[in-house]
Amino acid sequence: MEEELEARPGPEPEEELQVRAIRLYLKLGSMAAVGRELGVPLTELHRLSKTVWWQEEMQLIRRAEAAALDAGLTELLGTTLDELKRVLRDGETVFDKNGVAHSKPVSATSLCRIAELVFDKRQIVRGLPTAITEGGKLSELAEKLEALGKAQAAKTIEMEAQPFVEGGEPKQVGKGGEPNA
Repeated sequence: MEEELEARPGPEPEEELQVRAIRLYLKLGSMAAVGRELGVPLTELHRLSKTVWWQEEMQLIRRAEAAALDAGLTELLGTTLDELKRVLRDGETVFDKNGVAHSKPVSATSLCRIAELVFDKRQIVRGLPTAITEGGKLSELAEKLEALGKAQAAKTIEMEAQPFVEGGEPKQVGKGGEPNA
């Protein structure tokens, strides 16, 4: 038995024009330029740009472009890392005055810079700190609390004991805090 594939309808001519308008807008950044390029009135483009469909389509296109860019950058990074490993292993290619190629070991300074950069980037990818700073937020908080404590101590008022007043008449208080009879 032969299965029939359901044909997905292609975009309507008007929708195709709208998608082209979105792509051009993302590329050019100007509705006026898009209107001139496609021969569509600017008022029509502004009206379309306010629709939910336009906003959703723009997001889809942006995500697709971002994914393509990410893939390209990932490939470039992979190629660069492979070349860096080769140079670290075999040395850099240099040419003498006769144009003959030779391998020169990577300098210690360059190796240190490479190691520092790679370490920092690895820490960032792992979500870990790249440096330890003296003090930091915890020390800053301790200093603020200490200053606050000193400020509160300065506000403390020392008072001497006063006679106990009951019913508005002062009574003498004896040793142990009991009123004298």
